[in-house]
Amino acid sequence: MASDLPVDLLEDIFLRLGDAADLIRAAAVCASFHHVVSDGRFLRRFRSLYRPPVLGFLDCRNDALFCSFHTAQPPRCSAPAARAFAEAADFAFSFLDGDICHRIDDVRDGRILFSRNFRIEDLLVYDPLHRRHIQIPSICSDLDYHTVHMVFRDLNCLEPFLDPATDKERETEEEDLQFRVICNLYYTEKKISTFVFHSVTGKWQAAVASFFIENSWLVCPQQLRRDYAYGCFYWTKFDQRVMLMLETREMKFSIVDLPPESYCRHKTVVEAVEGRLGLLVLANCALYIYSKTCGDNGSHVKDWRCNNSIPLLYGYKWSLGGVAEGYLLLRGVPRDYDILESSRESKEMPDARYYTLKLDTLLFDWLCVSKFDTNPDYLYASFPPSLSLPSL
Repeated sequence: MASDLPVDLLEDIFLRLGDAADLIRAAAVCASFHHVVSDGRFLRRFRSLYRPPVLGFLDCRNDALFCSFHTAQPPRCSAPAARAFAEAADFAFSFLDGDICHRIDDVRDGRILFSRNFRIEDLLVYDPLHRRHIQIPSICSDLDYHTVHMVFRDLNCLEPFLDPATDKERETEEEDLQFRVICNLYYTEKKISTFVFHSVTGKWQAAVASFFIENSWLVCPQQLRRDYAYGCFYWTKFDQRVMLMLETREMKFSIVDLPPESYCRHKTVVEAVEGRLGLLVLANCALYIYSKTCGDNGSHVKDWRCNNSIPLLYGYKWSLGGVAEGYLLLRGVPRDYDILESSRESKEMPDARYYTLKLDTLLFDWLCVSKFDTNPDYLYASFPPSLSLPSL
């Protein structure tokens, strides 16, 4: 059966559906509908208007080959799409050499960033759905000998991560396959240098020559939580009253004060409503929501204020997971569970409850149940396979 309606009119009708599942059902009606829906230009328009659904989370371990993908479960509406995605994608990372230990450094925009033993010359970017990967060249290949010596002298550790695509970039065909990798180099003399790799040029560029740190809490990025909001990256630590900010447009570091109530509390930086910077603080079985106004260049022009608090399910110990596409992942473990006692007596680990918090509406939704010993670092949001475009 073919449709007599013009393509432009069909596109406008399909764009009003909003839900990815409804769009898939519409595409199955006839060949002409499928042709419209599967067109790359239409998919980019749809993607620019609607956020992809949450499909699950990636449980990361020290070795990527031991990682696993936990899918959304019923009654969550994205559960069927999550099952289809898990069956189509390669979360076993079969392209990796099993004799070499790789770790996952970041997950964003349908891409996964791998490194080998924290070595800057061994970075990989992978699209698990379309099973494509790209080897990132070493920083050393783009620097002369003297610069290489200066860059790696007294190097303590490095932190590679993916720079998110902007909303404008997601709408253009040329940007679909482009990506950026940022790498912070942490030195023993308490300074940070930053390099940026762009897939278009295939080269690294020095972005921040050096940023000196007054105290030592930033010298080990593995102990920090990294978040992204409104064009800036933020690093927070449980026992610190300030956070580090990297403004990616001008590639400048700065230190930002935190509300006193967040000291010695688990916290995460998010995009709040009306363009405000949000800070979620976990305390006393509740989630406290702070926000402040951001300047056009990422600067903060007003102090934090507490907007709201959300009580969490009593009887559970709660922890914060990853953030993706406007959702925050939370994990609840039975409060009476003692991990040390359980390990001594070989008790079975309890089930943990996983929920997502929609950041613009502050509504909770069930995600799944899984064992306690999972690491919910990376929440995974994506359109179903039939509506997803390659990212590499």
